[in-house]
Amino acid sequence: MKNFIWRVCRNTLPTRLRLKDKGVNCEHNCVLCNLAEEDSFHLFFRCPSSCNIWSMCDFFTTANTVLNQGQDSASIIFQLLQVLNGDEAALFCCTLWSIWKQRNNKVWNDVTEAQVAVLECAKVLLQEWRAAKSYQQQPSKVQKSNEMI
Repeated sequence: MKNFIWRVCRNTLPTRLRLKDKGVNCEHNCVLCNLAEEDSFHLFFRCPSSCNIWSMCDFFTTANTVLNQGQDSASIIFQLLQVLNGDEAALFCCTLWSIWKQRNNKVWNDVTEAQVAVLECAKVLLQEWRAAKSYQQQPSKVQKSNEMI
């Protein structure tokens, strides 16, 4: 996830506009809305699909001011990570990832996912990561048995 966020901030994701800038012959409009050129800023923060997803987040009221004032993806991400609490920041990052997955699913499989499903995917991803982390931090049964001996 950190690598993904870094790539968004450094503008290295293969969005349509970035691919076109690199000489790839492809459409340049956003695959989700077809209303503007698809760069990271539009895809994550200006696309009507993404805006709808953000509006469903519990932290939307806190984030809305930053989302409306941001000039680029990196500034929005940095500002939001400063004002959101830990749980909100984690969900924010997972939601970015889910929007990227939604975009790729449309590009590669021509599947249009409902925005509520994209947000739910982000929540499930975060829950699964926390469960795996919690499981990983628990001492194994063998280790507990050895400690009793």
